[in-house]
Amino acid sequence: MYLATSVGSKLSSLKPLITNQDKLTKVSLRKNQRKYGSKSRRKLAKRESKIHQKIGRSRKDFQYKTAYKLIKTGKKYFSMRN
Repeated sequence: MYLATSVGSKLSSLKPLITNQDKLTKVSLRKNQRKYGSKSRRKLAKRESKIHQKIGRSRKDFQYKTAYKLIKTGKKYFSMRN
């Protein structure tokens, strides 16, 4: 679960995020098995960085869309005052 509002609606986590994290673990394990400084390790490091970037962008996009959805409803789920 990603978010629970005071009204009681629940928002689940992003599915592509979970699949990308699985891909990341597989690539990271393969990269760590390669010899340090080898070409195949560098290739896997590039792939790993692209997956990291994809995860970061999808998280950011999901957060923006979630915030927009909450604001669009017009209801106050949380107070911005301290």
